[in-house]
Formats: sequence, structure tokens, C-alpha cells
Amino acid sequence: MTILLTGVGGSGVGHQFTFVSTGATYTGSANTAATAGYTATWTIEGTAYNGLNPGTVALSGDKTVYFDINPPDRLTVFDCRSNSLTGGLGRLDIFTSLSVLTLLDNALSGPFPSIANNTVIEIINVATNLFSGNLPDFSTNIYVSELYFGDNAFSGLIPSFATNNSLNTLQVLSNNLTGVVAGWAVPASLVSARFETNLLTQAAVDTILVAFVTAGATGAYTLNIGGVGNAVPSLTGATAKSTLQGRGWTVTTN
Repeated sequence: MTILLTGVGGSGVGHQFTFVSTGATYTGSANTAATAGYTATWTIEGTAYNGLNPGTVALSGDKTVYFDINPPDRLTVFDCRSNSLTGGLGRLDIFTSLSVLTLLDNALSGPFPSIANNTVIEIINVATNLFSGNLPDFSTNIYVSELYFGDNAFSGLIPSFATNNSLNTLQVLSNNLTGVVAGWAVPASLVSARFETNLLTQAAVDTILVAFVTAGATGAYTLNIGGVGNAVPSLTGATAKSTLQGRGWTVTTN
């Protein structure tokens, strides 16, 4: 079963997503803030479902499923979790009003596409998939509050979150991340962060700990940089850990 999400009518950009799944039960929803000025249609196993939510549909065999919305910038929420979907994502950049993207618990692979020109995105949850390559840069996503990229195969460096002053939850656990970019920083709003079970060097672990101290948040917050693969902090990192614990944080390291 192939799922193609497309912008129809005047969008002129072709399909946006390509997924492949066989014999799954598909639950999808797509919502818009507006009540007029758009068209939305699902076609699932040859049956058309008008509107924004087809409900739950049991799928069998190799079928084509389309989601069409025109114009694409009316799409604000897309949720397609736990559907045994495989394959890669196409473009996300034309969904400029998308505020919530939920694709967790599938088997999607390949790189995660840029969403840099979406300045309203608030939640991205693509945990428990097979995405690889670099984590995207979120510096322009100034309203993002929750990022869930754990349990994938992302590698390379963790981008800075210095400009993401709405971010409160970050999960990049259980990947193959090795370090952080130069000048790495986090906002004071980030009070729940999980980096465990990666390949982070001692320098990266130290940088993360120091960055959270510099951010200055005090409270019953959590930071986990332990787990298999991550290095033990140096004295610099251990000192930063103690500082955070003195502020009420629960901090886990190797």
C-alpha cells in the first residue's frame, strides 16, 4: 500500500509524501484552522472520503492511498502514527501552516526533510522510525515546543537550539549522534531533554552540561546523557552536573 499526500488544484508541486505499507490498519487525520477556502479528500482502497479525517480503515494488499488538500498551506495538523509505514518522506516545506506533525511508531527511513520555512510548527514527533542522516536545523522554527526524534538512526552533530525560546521538550535518545555543533546552546525553556544511548564524545557531553547551566533554569527538571555509547563527562562536565543538581535538576550521565 502506497500513501501519497499531494497538494491538488493550483499547487503544482506533485506528491509530498510517499509511504509504503502492507496489511496495516490506517488511522489518519488532518485538520485545518480554517473552515472554508480549501478542499480535502482521502481516497483509500478506491473509496473516497471527503473532509479531513477518514477515521480508521483496515487495509489489505498493495493499494494506493491519496490525501489531497488545496491549498497545501491550509494543513495545520497531520497525524499518521503507528501504521507500519515504510519508505522515505518527500517535501514538507510547502506545508507552511503545519503546527503538528506526528509520524511516530512506523518504519520510515531516509533523511528527514527540511522544515526551515515553517515558522509556526510547534510539535514534531517522528520517534521510533528508521530515519538517518543529520538532524535538521530548527533555528527558524521559533515556536517549536516539542521535538521527538528518538529511536532512529540519525548521525552526526546535534544542531544548536539557541533561538528556540519556546522549546521545552527534546528527545534524541537512541540514535548514532556523535557531537554538537560549535557554539551549541539551549534556551532556559528547555527543561526535559534526553540524549542517552548515542555516541557522544566527552567534549560533547561536557558542552551539553555546561549549556544547560548557562541557560539558567531552576526546578525539578530532567536531563539524561547516559546510556550505552555516550562518554563519561570530564571534571568540567561533572562540575556542571553538580550545579544543575543543586538547582533541582535530575541529571543522568555515565
